[in-house]
Amino acid sequence: MYGNYSQADVVVIRFKVYAIVLIVISMVVTGIMLGVVYLNNVGNGAPSLVEDTDLLGQNIEMPNLNMTLTNDTVVGLYDLRGQVLLIELMATWCSACEAQIINLQSLQDTRTTGIKIISLSVDVSETPAVMAAYKQEHGYDWDSGVENDGGFSSFLDLEYVPTLIIIDPDGFLRWIHVGTWAASSMDSTLTSLGL
Repeated sequence: MYGNYSQADVVVIRFKVYAIVLIVISMVVTGIMLGVVYLNNVGNGAPSLVEDTDLLGQNIEMPNLNMTLTNDTVVGLYDLRGQVLLIELMATWCSACEAQIINLQSLQDTRTTGIKIISLSVDVSETPAVMAAYKQEHGYDWDSGVENDGGFSSFLDLEYVPTLIIIDPDGFLRWIHVGTWAASSMDSTLTSLGL
């Protein structure tokens, strides 16, 4: 006898304590393993991007991400191959994105050919109609729309707007810039990339 407990009671209590200890240990080990798997896969699929540098050496071919333009046409990046693309990832509520319009307009005025500018909202609540009204309100004439299914945001692991990317005619990501970007700097970057 162990105090008020019989030997059988003590065996049952020990068994329950051992079972609880094993459950706690297995939960801790499982949590650690899941944490390691998560940390190893953070950003998995998203390229490792360095801002404001030529990314050609990383050989990042853009997947066929889709966008819906303000005229409700769905366009994929593969449809735009053969063109130099400057894509602004933005949102209509973003004041820095609004300021970027002047820079994009100035670049378009400077480079009348050879580049296609597209402003895409990455805000899931914004629609092609919202972007059409924004485009009309701000008086620019390049293509605008919304990303489909968060494709650009996910692939680029997007954190801030505006983010501007340059894609070469072969479909490779060449440059990424976060924040507003002066027209003269965009122009010199395109020139330095041979685009």
